Amino acid sequence: MPSSGSPMRKKVRSGGLVALLMLVPGSGGAAQEVEPQAGEVAPPVPDGSEAPSSPDASGDSFASALEEEGFASERQASTELLGWARLAPTYGFPRSAPSGEPPGLRTPHDRWTERSTLYLRFLHRRGDGWSFAASGALDHRVLWRPQTPPAGQEAGDSWRYQLEPRLQEFYLGLSGSSLSVTLGQQRIAWGRNEVLAINDVVNPQDLRDPLLVPEELRYKPVIAARVDLLMGSSALQLIAIPFFQPATFDFYGSNWALVQDAAPAAYRAVLGQAGDSPQGSALFSPDRGVSASLSQAAAGLRFSWRLGSVELNHYYHLGFDFTPRWRVDEAQLVGLLDPALQEDPAARALAFNRFAESVSVSYQRRHHVGFSAVGEAGPFILYGEGAYESRKVFITQALSTAVHPFLTGLAGIEYQRDFDQVVDFALSYGRILPRNGEPPPLLWNERDSLGAALTVRWGLTEEFSLEGQGGVGFVPLGVSGRLGVRWKREHLSCTAGALLLAGETFSYGGYYRANQGLFLDLRYVL
Repeated sequence: MPSSGSPMRKKVRSGGLVALLMLVPGSGGAAQEVEPQAGEVAPPVPDGSEAPSSPDASGDSFASALEEEGFASERQASTELLGWARLAPTYGFPRSAPSGEPPGLRTPHDRWTERSTLYLRFLHRRGDGWSFAASGALDHRVLWRPQTPPAGQEAGDSWRYQLEPRLQEFYLGLSGSSLSVTLGQQRIAWGRNEVLAINDVVNPQDLRDPLLVPEELRYKPVIAARVDLLMGSSALQLIAIPFFQPATFDFYGSNWALVQDAAPAAYRAVLGQAGDSPQGSALFSPDRGVSASLSQAAAGLRFSWRLGSVELNHYYHLGFDFTPRWRVDEAQLVGLLDPALQEDPAARALAFNRFAESVSVSYQRRHHVGFSAVGEAGPFILYGEGAYESRKVFITQALSTAVHPFLTGLAGIEYQRDFDQVVDFALSYGRILPRNGEPPPLLWNERDSLGAALTVRWGLTEEFSLEGQGGVGFVPLGVSGRLGVRWKREHLSCTAGALLLAGETFSYGGYYRANQGLFLDLRYVL
């Protein structure tokens, strides 16, 4: 599928395919979200499937992408409204209780979830180079959790409902023959691999439903000023982000929360007693470490050029690691389990407030330096990426945090015969560098981590295709991903499949193994 202005083929990605994999060494495990950039209009969708994203919005064919975004001398005015409606129920298999532990230490788990989403994106482009884009979504969730009653009482059920409006993009762009300026809330995608995304460090992620989150909602756009400059066969991008936004995740109380059944018993007991109270929810909230001032501003640049048939990208970003660092007085945490406090609500509330005051949440400023290279070899695309972070936050098995420099790299190969037949395989290696000694035992990582990621989309007939994405961690050993069969006809598509999670206890797949189950994704493209 050659693209105009560049010999490098570009992958057209289906909106319902991408699944997040966090078992990669030290990475966010993010699938690459690809959204149209400033001044770009996605082509029409003749078969009624999901509206395609911009070709390689991650920027590894950046010079040609700039031309497509409006760096031509003549452009026509256009207005476009895209969107979809989605119904996505999931069913989780019954989980086994941890051996030798009382039921009160089990973490909450929703057996049935249903997520309905309406997503809209508006793009207007004038012939003089001005463009405006806005996108957003309305999410409605239904969650069902079987209750474990006290002895002698009948089992009960718990239904919960959540409504969440979300503003995604909201930006104004101006494009000329060699210069483009974009101001506002926007998605800035860096890097090449969809799953590992080791250089995709500008936008935080929504980690509350990592394997099934819609691709357009996986990343949180940030308020930024972006300048793209085309210089012949090379291109320079400069970005400035005045305010820091953290990743969105739950510390306790949901299927993908950080505290699971393998977490320390003290956390499970204390947070279980706090339940859904405002004090418990805010205790480890990622928003606690965010400042409203410019003290957490970030900046970065990307330089892209071509060496023969190979496209090269260099990245630098001065900002903050999205994983918060929290400090806890473990003596006070364990003290909350004193049986005497259970019989004195006033004393327990006082002790809990003292513990809450001892909890601190902060974010680590770090330097990110990375590169990517992409080249063709017949029907294959070969690519590689590398990245270094001066300070990266790792979560330990004791649910404390450790900060270390981190070095990671990947090599991948992609085969794409046409739109419906794509296979992408990559190997990754990460090493945690020493800082004040070696790291303690970690969640999802070891000092040297090795993993692989695989993306498959293979058309079986005109209407049916096999789709899957995920990966295997060799060190630590685990598997995480999704596999399904997709049917599509005109504007309607339906994907049915399974969530696959397994592995060593503290690998990503092993830690979240309770989320194994079945899913359905029914989508109508507007």
